[in-house]
Order: sequence, then structure tokens, then C-alpha cells
Amino acid sequence: FGADGAALLAAAVGSATSHITELDLASNNVGTEGAISIAKGLVTSPTLTILSLEGNDIGSDCADAVKQALAANKRLERLVMRSNKLGTVGATAIAQGLSENPDSGMLSLDLFSNAVGDGAVVALASALQSPGVQLQELGLAKNNIGDDGAAALAQALESGGGALPLRTLVLASNSIGDRGAAALLAAVKANAFITTLDVRVHSSTGMKNLV
Repeated sequence: FGADGAALLAAAVGSATSHITELDLASNNVGTEGAISIAKGLVTSPTLTILSLEGNDIGSDCADAVKQALAANKRLERLVMRSNKLGTVGATAIAQGLSENPDSGMLSLDLFSNAVGDGAVVALASALQSPGVQLQELGLAKNNIGDDGAAALAQALESGGGALPLRTLVLASNSIGDRGAAALLAAVKANAFITTLDVRVHSSTGMKNLV
């Protein structure tokens, strides 16, 4: 399929007459260039609510385009970017785009295996508390997240309380230690609205106790 095919689809999705509501391009060699095209189409898309770009070797060079798309789009509800190479820069751009959109319709974001690290998680935790951000599900499994990232998420959960829409948080297969585990445990106790917290596959005693 590749970047050229993605560009053609992006033009269709971004058309004012488009009726496309779901676009699944998982494992299609879209690449960073193709992701930039899709992001540009997303800015003007009138109907798209679900987008999957899983497993497409997408790197952080798409950051600016993705940020602009998420800051402008009001329709998208679910974004799946699993198994790409967004890194801290790309994931931070997603957080910034959401934070800048007071009318965001995003409900579910899956960033499994993107090496986002603590820096981007701090930005995402901040975005969760921004006016207009309505995320209910956040997938961050296998992302090199440590205690600092866990503490930032815990702070958002604890301070947001019932006003925070988040209900599902996936942190499996990261590097969260006892300090991060203690922060998450306190946050979950303070926030009765979290229904799912996935912290499987951690080596620290604190995380094992949390499970």
C-alpha cells in the first residue's frame, strides 16, 4: 500500500463529501510520509471517527502534522498507533494536539510499543487535565515508562477525581518501580472512577502488590 496509497486515501478522507467513518491501515507500510498525509486529511475530515495506523514504521518526523491534526479535528474518537516508532517527540505532539483542542472528541488512544518514555507520559498526563480532553481509554503498554511517568499519571488521576473522564489505563510491560507503584496505588484509592488499571509484567514488588 505504502505512502502513495495513504496519500490517495487521505485526500478522500479529507474531502468535504467524504462519508468514511473508519479507516484501518494496520501493517500497510504507510511509513512516516504516509502518516503525514493521513494527518493532513484528518484536519478537514468531516466524518472519520476511528483511525488505525498500527505497525507502519511511523517515526517522530510526523509530529508536527499529527499535532496540527489533533488540535483541529473534532470527530475522531479512537486513534490506534500501536507498534510504531513515535518516541518521546511523537507522543508529546499527540498530547499537545489534544491539549490545544477544546472540542476534541477523542475517547480512546492506544500507543502500545512506541518507546514514548517518561517525558511524553508527563505531557499526556497534563493533557488529561486539559479542558475539552475527554479520553476514557489510554494504552501505554511497553513504552519504557518508569517512576516519573507513573507519578505524573497518578497525580492526574488523583487531582482530577470524578472530573477526569479516564476509565481505563494500560501500563503493562513497563519499568515502573516501587515509587511509581505507590503513587498509582494512592491515586486509584482516591479516584473511584477508574475501572481498569492494567499493570501486568513488572518486576518491582510494588507493582506486583498493585496487581
